[in-house]
Amino acid sequence: AALKAGQFGEALARYSEAIEHDKSDKTLYTNRALAHLRVGNYLSAAEDCSKALDICEFLDDCLAANPIHPTALKAYMRRASAYVALGRHADANAD
Repeated sequence: AALKAGQFGEALARYSEAIEHDKSDKTLYTNRALAHLRVGNYLSAAEDCSKALDICEFLDDCLAANPIHPTALKAYMRRASAYVALGRHADANAD
């Protein structure tokens, strides 16, 4: 609710708290990444997306899904956005 309401600081706090309780939920990481993007924490956004993709690859095997799992797609798109903001265009293009 906080993220949709534009309360990005509150959203970051809530997602961080939720991640402490369930570190294997890739959706929590992709949503927190969006909040990081909204406040300009691009490196943190990229890191959260990478964590979500690691969960997809090693725990859920959702990277092999065809079509790609929606959460993995969001993680790739958000990480690419963070990389562009960081000037890492080659990394963004790879995503």
